Amino acid sequence: MKQKLALLFALGLTTSYSFAEETDLKSKFTTVYQQFQQAQNEKNSELTIELAKQALTLGKELYGEKSINAANLAISYALALPDAQRDFLNDNSRALKFELYTAAKAIYEKHYSDKDIELIEVFIGLAKSTLSANESAHYFEQAIELSEAKPTLQADLHYQAATHLFNHFSDKKYRVAKKHASIADKMLRELLPENTMERVKSNFLLASIAKGSNKNSEAIERLNEIVTVFDNNLEFDHPYELAAHSRLVELYENAGKSDEATKHCIAIAKM
Repeated sequence: MKQKLALLFALGLTTSYSFAEETDLKSKFTTVYQQFQQAQNEKNSELTIELAKQALTLGKELYGEKSINAANLAISYALALPDAQRDFLNDNSRALKFELYTAAKAIYEKHYSDKDIELIEVFIGLAKSTLSANESAHYFEQAIELSEAKPTLQADLHYQAATHLFNHFSDKKYRVAKKHASIADKMLRELLPENTMERVKSNFLLASIAKGSNKNSEAIERLNEIVTVFDNNLEFDHPYELAAHSRLVELYENAGKSDEATKHCIAIAKM
């Protein structure tokens, strides 16, 4: 009897200790996650990244490494990391993003079917962080396929695919990038008015692609559309407007149309 009581007492202590540990872990996680959200709202990028990392570590311990919560926290951490800018191939953030999205994908595939839209964010994250041009194009296609019921989202995904493939894999995926850009442009023209930034950005991307393949007339036409939109609709100066004027100066000069180039030089000076 004494031995049984001693065993029960020991088990009680163990249970209490485990409960206390779990309560403490929950409290730590909640505090860190709230701090992470606050840092996000305050746009403190460095602190956001550090707290996202801490939240992921605590979340894995609290919910389990293969839990959907752990996957979501991995995605939050990946989103907090800066996007690769110039040296895409050797960017440390890109490599860490790919690792985090790969881990999240493995978990998501156990909780969702291959038709669930929840996978879109994972596919886009992988597409933007892989070093493989083929993988990137494939992941974009998978995300786009899942967005068929959401035309505005699908148009944006085509635009994202075009932008990424053109900026980072143009030597291998130039035609694919152009295809996505053209589809995005067509969809956005049907879905949105011309004075939206989505339309402006799409036009600018296609102008850049046209310029890259020496289709200068097409580039000039699209850049002039951008300038006209800002002149007629948007009552503020914007980097896209300035960039459009700058590109037009170069294109008109190369075409021997100095008078047209001068008009855009004057517009830049006014801005």
